[in-house]
Amino acid sequence: MMKIFDAHLDTFAHVAEVDPEGSRSVFMQQHYPNLLAGDTKVGVFVIYTEGDTVMAKYEQAIAIMEAMSREVQLHKDKLQLITTAQDLHDIEKNDKLGLILGIEGMQFLEINYDILFLMAQMGVRHGGLTWNEQNAFAAGAGIENDRGLTAAGKQLVADMESLHMIVDLAHANEQTFYDVADTATKPFIVSHSAAWSVYNHPRNLKDEQLRILAEAGGIIGLNAWRTFLADTNQSIDDFMRHLVYIADKIGVEHIGFGFDFCDYLYGDMVNGKPLTKDLKSSKDAPNVIPLLEAHGFSKTEIEKICYQNFADFFKAQLG
Repeated sequence: MMKIFDAHLDTFAHVAEVDPEGSRSVFMQQHYPNLLAGDTKVGVFVIYTEGDTVMAKYEQAIAIMEAMSREVQLHKDKLQLITTAQDLHDIEKNDKLGLILGIEGMQFLEINYDILFLMAQMGVRHGGLTWNEQNAFAAGAGIENDRGLTAAGKQLVADMESLHMIVDLAHANEQTFYDVADTATKPFIVSHSAAWSVYNHPRNLKDEQLRILAEAGGIIGLNAWRTFLADTNQSIDDFMRHLVYIADKIGVEHIGFGFDFCDYLYGDMVNGKPLTKDLKSSKDAPNVIPLLEAHGFSKTEIEKICYQNFADFFKAQLG
């Protein structure tokens, strides 16, 4: 078995929505078996909010935190919360699923900034400054590049670094990306993205961004969401085109997976179009391995891409 480290999972947003009290055991009965079937060993499970108002996002963040805490507490025999490097070392010696708790979009901190410190105490060790919006801290990928990291955003980055929370720029616009690269004192990641030169989606990274990410000691997680990969008929082969391109540009040491699987939200079709062929859900993650072999990657390189790069990165940054 080749272990998988998935740097982006929206799972608990789904759990909090459809099973807020935990009475239906949606996480353990639906998500957990799929993760195991796909050999996922460690994942970054994010607090993703999409309310119409900032207060709605704040309330949703609390609900997702509750769902996360409940599942980790009730299923300690199968799940392990990862907050330190030692936790990652330990989980590699047992058969539990490792959960790194994260945040995707921090706009809800505008309601109560100090909840950041509560989340850190709870075990959150990762955070994306924005989704695609402009917030008090930074500009997301849906915002023009005349805006970027704000003064409040600089303080947020500093606080995150002091709390051993990994900064994630997956949803940042270009200016925010460059501002954080100039501001951060620790390596950062782009958890779920792809290569702009292969397909010019606004959330994909340009060559200069890839170079800066690698020079900073960061990692990009390759996204399997279809709209990042190609115009039409997206398949695992398109995913591989992005992976091979990035490997050629910055080396396999800076590549991992951030699949962004959303099959549990949408089923097999979104707006009448299918999800990425042969890479639709966590169960499909091992499908990448024979293609990596076919493209000439060595066993050691495949292990790095599938698991070790992100595992080593988090071990170094979590302390």
